[in-house]
Amino acid sequence: DDYMSKPFSPKLLVARAKALLRRSSNIDGKGDHEDVAAAESGELPLLRIKTLGYSDLRLNGRNLPWGIALSAAQRQLLAMLISSPELQIPLEEVQTALWPDSTDARARSSFDTLLARVRRSLDEGLSPIDSKEYLLVRRGNVLLKNCQIDAQEFLRLVNKGLKHVKGRNLWQAELAFSSAFSLWQGPFLPGNFGSDRATAFQNQLELLYLEASELFARILAETGRPQEAIKLLRSAQSYCPTDEKTMRLLYQLCLALDLPGQARQVLH
Repeated sequence: DDYMSKPFSPKLLVARAKALLRRSSNIDGKGDHEDVAAAESGELPLLRIKTLGYSDLRLNGRNLPWGIALSAAQRQLLAMLISSPELQIPLEEVQTALWPDSTDARARSSFDTLLARVRRSLDEGLSPIDSKEYLLVRRGNVLLKNCQIDAQEFLRLVNKGLKHVKGRNLWQAELAFSSAFSLWQGPFLPGNFGSDRATAFQNQLELLYLEASELFARILAETGRPQEAIKLLRSAQSYCPTDEKTMRLLYQLCLALDLPGQARQVLH
């Protein structure tokens, strides 16, 4: 899945190995064993919400592909919540987005019905679970609690990496970027989830992904790993083949490695 060229920092080697192990845990379900252990000890396990590349809910060793299993309105509600910085949105905003032509009373009734159906879907698909511990209504807001969301963690790690780049702390930046990119399995919420908020968050994530790809690739190239940099930029190219910074750096690296054919492809 990865490799490092000599010479390398032992700290960086350990950090990248841990990042790959975290990704492996997300894929093969090892993280779910931690949830089961937490439940057995009386602690509330985290509801792990996958949004990058595919849509999946994970708890207590069980998976619920919510992009398929939930109705359109249920998906839209979850997408709105997941896309919010504090994982909460005013109830009034939900009602306006989902039932814009309804009276306040009718919209509130429709919301109560929707909330009950989402909770029932979670209770049935991820049993045993008390969905009221994860999806709540409090003080006029709808919110998610006790959750771990890959997109929000990606956002946090990329911003951490960008701060380190500004401070020229390059190996710390590489650690943050490595951890962030281990979470990126594809675009945020692929498919139509019917939420303007989710669409805006998707755009924000992709812009950050492109910016981080270019900076991370520069770090790799400067530390003697141009092939890794090219691989990273090729992946970024698939999301936005006309991003100037990404394509310019990719072209320069192809020339530096004496790959004229690949350089011509970039220009084409």
